[in-house]
Parts: sequence; structure tokens; C-alpha cells
Amino acid sequence: MMKRILCLAALLLVPALASAEYSSIADIRDQVEEMGRWQKTYEAHGRTIEVDIPVIVPEAESMPIVEVSPWTGQEVVEAKQLQLSEDQTNAGAFCFFDDSAILAHLNQANEGTARVSILKPGGGSVYDAFFQVSYRDPFDRRMDDWTYSSKCFYPYEISAEDTFAQDNPLSLADAQDVLARLLAYYYPASDVAFEAERIEIRGRVTPKKGEYPSGTYNLDFRQMAEGIPIYLDIGSKALTTGEAKISLEVFKRCFRVDLRNNHFEIMDSASFSYNGVWLKETGVREEDVPLASLDTVIGAVEKEIEAGRVRSVYALRLGYCCYLSPDSPDGYELYPVWLLECSRNESAKQEIMETAWDAKDFREMIAFQYVVINAQNCTIAPEWIDTDEGMMTPTIITWEDVR
Repeated sequence: MMKRILCLAALLLVPALASAEYSSIADIRDQVEEMGRWQKTYEAHGRTIEVDIPVIVPEAESMPIVEVSPWTGQEVVEAKQLQLSEDQTNAGAFCFFDDSAILAHLNQANEGTARVSILKPGGGSVYDAFFQVSYRDPFDRRMDDWTYSSKCFYPYEISAEDTFAQDNPLSLADAQDVLARLLAYYYPASDVAFEAERIEIRGRVTPKKGEYPSGTYNLDFRQMAEGIPIYLDIGSKALTTGEAKISLEVFKRCFRVDLRNNHFEIMDSASFSYNGVWLKETGVREEDVPLASLDTVIGAVEKEIEAGRVRSVYALRLGYCCYLSPDSPDGYELYPVWLLECSRNESAKQEIMETAWDAKDFREMIAFQYVVINAQNCTIAPEWIDTDEGMMTPTIITWEDVR
């Protein structure tokens, strides 16, 4: 009898213990504030790993599971009523359109026509969501000159208002404002929130022909949904070799939302290039979901350090990963993840080459990895995912599940 009572008591304790392991996003922010920077020195497999980083959590009040789909290039062109360019030289699988209104929208008095590039309609390609617009593209103006200086930053490392590229009267904040106006021109205002993920300040070059009066700002930026950045799409972790067991249909769905290549380079509002994929919200599957506590997340990373796999830690940020919806053949869902930026090797014994000879930034290092950590159960995704199931939204834990 006593044994049955003890077993019953243990069962009653399970929900309370499970609930204690979960937090709201507001709780996570409080935990980060209480901890301050993550500062700790680890000894593992004869190596010393020093961690000294801020943990980044968005200023959102809830963590919903959001249903999304990409804007196609054709949708944007039709909405802006753009005219097909007469010159289609070198268009290939894409087609060019003229946009004479965007410069005025960017407060540029100079008369000119920007070039918009999208996939040719009816091609059936996975790249139908690709969209590019440029005017006097800084890349073209450099004329293959790669001798510019380069410094890379996380947004929290510098002041946007006080940061200026070489001889450029525009500040970084001004450059981001131009990007905000460009996005608001092509997409509904409710969907254009973004944040810079990586900022590269490029210096001047001296091209053999033409002019290049100042340095530029080169931004890798991420769309935000419900106040939360979408750091990556799960397709960026898909194994593409012959060993993969991912079906062709799933591959196509993955590559349609290539969010890691959202990119903007600008010298000024009359010299810029934008390319990327933008998402529209189509629904909310869950209004708010519980998250693993900060201690649990850091504990998961510490296990990787102690196992000898993680050698350096550069950033830890909470946001979204875009997964394929298991319930819709054309749908996608935003699911909460922690993005760990680190140098990593699967073998604890093997030393790694920390830098490549021509790397301008530690994110170009050979051993650099974006490690995806499930923000609900703290499982770590493989470096490369090789199954259809791995591309689908993970099992969603609701508040009802843990109460």
C-alpha cells in the first residue's frame, strides 16, 4: 500500500517538476538580466575555453508559433506595376524590370532607374521568392577590386549613430534607415521589421575606371516576426550530398526560403544593392509557447564544451528558425531556437584550423558553425540534417503540456 502511495506521489510531482524547467520569453529576459554577461572559463580535453559574451533575447512579450509563406518576386513586381526592361542581356533564368520610383522613395533627387531582378515567371524553379534591386551597385563600381579594408561587428558592439564608413557622410544608422524605407516600399509596412545580424564596414577602393568616393556598409539582416528575429531557415542545414535521404520535393521547399542570404550593401541612397527573400505572416498556430530556462540552455552548450566539440563561443541569441510545415505542402512555420555561433569540431581529439588565410571575419573561419538549439527541449540539431523529418517543425510543447 505504501509503495502504491509513493508511486502516486511521484506521478503527481512530474508536472510540477516539468513546469519548473520552462519559462516565458519575459522570464528568459529576467534570467539574462540577472546573470549579466555569460562569463566563465572552461577546461576541456587539455584546452582552455573562455566565454565572455552577452546573451541576446528579443524584446517580445510572447513567443508564438507563426505560420508564414514567402512573397514571390512576381507578386512584388505586379504590386508595384513595374515594366519589363528592354535590355535583358545576361538575364539568364531571371528577368529584369525597371523601377523609376524607388529612388524618389529613398529621398534621392537624382533621376534614374533601378533594376529589379526576379525569376522568369512560369519557370517552376525553387527560387521564385528571390528578389533583387540595385542602382549603381557598389560591387559593380569596385570593378573586381577586393583591396578594401573590412571590419565586422555584431550590432551591440557599436553605436549605429556614431559609426561611419571611410569618407562616407552617411552613418550606419542612416544606412539602416535607407534599408527600412526600401523594404517599406516593396512590402506591406506591417511586415518590414528587421535587425542587422552582421555588419561589415568596408573602406574605399581605387578602381581603374569610374568613381568610388567612399566606403560602404554591408549588412546581413534578418526579418522580424512578432518582434522576434528569424535567424535562419532549416534548409541552410540540409545535407546536399548523395548520402542525404531528403526527398526532392522537400529540398525544393527548403531552398525556396533561403533567408541566410538576405543582404544589403549601400554607399548612399543612389548606390546600393539589395537581395533576399521576404516572408508574410499567414496565421498563428500557437499564441505563446514555453521555453527551456536559461540555465538549461547554457547547460546544453556546456556539455558540448566539456565534450571537446565547442572550442570558442562568439554569440548566443534567441530567435526563430523557419521550418517546413508538416501540415501544409506549401507552408512554413517559425519555431523558437537558440542560435549558437562558435568554432566546433565533432572530434574532441582533432585540432582545428581557426582561420583561413583570406578570412576578413571570424565567421569565415573554417571551423565556424551556426549551431541550432531547440529552445523548448534544448536538443542540438546535427551540423547537417539528412532526413525529411529533420526539415519539419519540431513537436510543439504548449503551456498545457507542462502545467
